[in-house]
Amino acid sequence: MSAPSTCTSCHSYCATCFNTSSTGCYTCRTNYYLSGPYTCSSCSSSCATCFNSSRTGCYSCRQGYYLTGNSTCNSCSYPCGACFNGLSSGCYYCKSGYYLIGNSTCANCYVGCSECYGGSNAACYGCNYGFYYVYYDTCLQCPFPCVTCMDSTTCLTCAESYFLLGSECLKCDDSCYSCAGTYPNNCLTCRYYYYYLSNGYCLKCDSTCLRCNGSNSNNCLSCISGYSLLNGYCIKCDSSCRTCNGINANNCLTCPSYYYYLSGSCFKCSSNCSTCNGVNENNCLTCKIYFYLTNGYCQPCDSSCNKCNGAAANNCLSCKTGYYLSNGYCFKCNSNCNACVGTSTNCTSCNYNFYLSNNVCYECHSECGGCNGPERTNCTWCGEGFYLDSFHGKYNNTCQPCANGV
Repeated sequence: MSAPSTCTSCHSYCATCFNTSSTGCYTCRTNYYLSGPYTCSSCSSSCATCFNSSRTGCYSCRQGYYLTGNSTCNSCSYPCGACFNGLSSGCYYCKSGYYLIGNSTCANCYVGCSECYGGSNAACYGCNYGFYYVYYDTCLQCPFPCVTCMDSTTCLTCAESYFLLGSECLKCDDSCYSCAGTYPNNCLTCRYYYYYLSNGYCLKCDSTCLRCNGSNSNNCLSCISGYSLLNGYCIKCDSSCRTCNGINANNCLTCPSYYYYLSGSCFKCSSNCSTCNGVNENNCLTCKIYFYLTNGYCQPCDSSCNKCNGAAANNCLSCKTGYYLSNGYCFKCNSNCNACVGTSTNCTSCNYNFYLSNNVCYECHSECGGCNGPERTNCTWCGEGFYLDSFHGKYNNTCQPCANGV
């Protein structure tokens, strides 16, 4: 009687085989191809199936890639999870935090949704960290001081300087960074400017210390900005230094804004420079707002520009408030707009006593001191001689005249 046959695993590259070596394959697993007699080799990292190992040897693609006409797998446009071309409108489905609009475009989920089927907070499959799930697929933010929660009244973790008691977050004493109770002797760790005593108290450091191990001026472990640590004391740096290792002007370690460092000293840049490598006007590295860099000099932008790359009016990169950018020029917004985009009438925010509706700024009612729409009588506060009726009744956030003599 012959011995019974046994099955042994093929080599990891092989789908079917006649022995266990890498040269004993009949067919190959996904992501591999037959590169020679009975030998499987790896496809390019973007290919799912292939006929050679190059980027141009793909039959089909891995998730997140699409097949081009020359057998190449290219990456899908973000945030597509899978796609049929490289465009943002070529998606089959979307990555986490996005949802499919129509048949092929991905849009952002509401900020609280981890997965969603629409853009509102009531179209969520799951919630992000710091949000909780309620009825009708809705994610709501945990109320402060909860960091994570089960619902609006059941905290799971707490914000800095709060501790969890049951399902409620209670505030630590002001000296504590973390604590086990609300009393001053319940501290576990201390805030900056305090040091810890073994009995649970955090006591104040000397005013020059950032960290310390006692209340005296020579108990400092680190110093506030503008001071340097020396033998436990925090000594004041020279006024030109941001940080230092001594009291003299040549003891600087770092410099404040608009200064440059050279051999332990800080020197002031030219007036238009933001950063520089010398005191002369042509030593600028970057420029302050309203100026642009050319050959080491900071020159003024056109008066309409916020940032620019040249002096001409069409060299603007961004615009001052009340202007919008078009082909390098900054054009003035409509007089009612505080800010606009694309055209002068496409408002994104409004001037005082106007409200925004469908990108148009409308004037509030004359009785309003301010309003927020959707009607001009939806006042947020009132002019002199009127008061705001905010009850949801007859008037609903309108301004009513004060009684005579009031």
